[in-house]
Amino acid sequence: MRKIKIGILTGILLVSMFFLFIQPIKAENEIVPIDSEEDVSISGNWDEDGIFTGYENHWKYDLFLGDISYSGERSNSIIFLKFNIPNKTLGEYESITSMKLRLTQKSNYGSFEMPIKTELVENNWVSENMTWDNKPESIGSSIIYTNFTFVSNVMNHHYIELIDFIDDIENETMSIKIVGLPRDWGYPSVVQFIAKGRGEIFEYPVLIMKYEDMSPPTPFTLTSNAGNPDKDGLFTLSWTDSEHVNDYSVYQNGSLIVNGLMNQYLMEIPNGTYSFKIIALNNYGSINSNEIIVIIEIPPPPPPNPFMLTSDVNNPDIDGIFTLYWTESTHANSYSVYCDDILLDNGLTELYYDVRIYTSGNYNFKIKAFNDYGNISSNEITVNINIPLPSPTPFTLTSNADNPDEDGLFMLYWSSSEYGNVYSVYCDDVLLEWGIIELYCNIKVYASGSYDFKVVALNDYGQTDSNEITVNVDIYI
Repeated sequence: MRKIKIGILTGILLVSMFFLFIQPIKAENEIVPIDSEEDVSISGNWDEDGIFTGYENHWKYDLFLGDISYSGERSNSIIFLKFNIPNKTLGEYESITSMKLRLTQKSNYGSFEMPIKTELVENNWVSENMTWDNKPESIGSSIIYTNFTFVSNVMNHHYIELIDFIDDIENETMSIKIVGLPRDWGYPSVVQFIAKGRGEIFEYPVLIMKYEDMSPPTPFTLTSNAGNPDKDGLFTLSWTDSEHVNDYSVYQNGSLIVNGLMNQYLMEIPNGTYSFKIIALNNYGSINSNEIIVIIEIPPPPPPNPFMLTSDVNNPDIDGIFTLYWTESTHANSYSVYCDDILLDNGLTELYYDVRIYTSGNYNFKIKAFNDYGNISSNEITVNINIPLPSPTPFTLTSNADNPDEDGLFMLYWSSSEYGNVYSVYCDDVLLEWGIIELYCNIKVYASGSYDFKVVALNDYGQTDSNEITVNVDIYI
């Protein structure tokens, strides 16, 4: 049989050391580190037949946790720690909110995870006298399970939250036992932790006690600079400081309107009677301010003020296209355009309006300005529209006749003449066809000769001739 003893593991040591003592976020929170009073690890050994062969007390050495199994022989290490808890008098709202054990891992061979079980044990032990048979017994009903992840050759801190043990602490002393639970694989999984006196002060086993003041916010007073009644609806809610507060919420007529504030809030509201209160909050409670009433009576604005209408129209205007312009009417929300007292458009917010009229005549325009409290009309302007009557526009005549044309049968074609209503066809200035609305005409000539053709576009206001084309006809009989 071969007895396996746990020695001090060696390897590459990557040191990353920094101070534990973090400054609290708030003055009412206090973090107190407590060094261990006693710390020891005990290793029991068994041969390949499972017969206990002895133990080792690692007092004044590193703390070992876990087991080694090799060729049937086995060694198992357990850590014991004792802490004296200071007798701190807690305030009315003060409480211990965290009690974390911190162990500092030395370098180890292999990276693995280890399930951990932590229990309270009796306090009647000292490190140097502990044997495998006189280990302190477990007490209390709480067992804390956690899982440590160990990285090869890296020194690191590991934490166990022990707050569940707080009610079972006896005589201001707490002793705990830490056991590495069995795993499914069999290769060695022992971890070294730094014991008291074997490293720097920030590497010792330490119990980190967090005391937290859980006081709710204190009373405070809400005020406002609103008038009585207030004439514009603009005012500021202000309040005195509430101690222990995280932030404030504003309530209007019993409904939350904004939260996350610190000391004041600018309001802008319409007419009405409103109640306001502020609620101060923190993680442990809330408190209401006094309630204040604010009455808003904003005087109504006057109706729109007088304004002036003008136009860029000529006199007379020959195309019917022009723009109406007007000056701004104070207090107006919108404008409407009227022609001969007939509404053309409304809801306008610009100060101009484009007009197009197709018929000659005299037209009277005015603008009305509106708001919720009345309306007012601008001056009235008269626009004289005199649109010249258009004649048909120029157009082009063509033909599909050959040169010479041998049968006297061909077509005349012409492009459209804008404003042309009908067309007439002339041959050698003699009218052949009239009242044509199509853009073509069939021609038949029975005798050889040279013929000049043109088309005239007509409407009620004039006529326009096309170009003239000559067709040579040479009929063979």
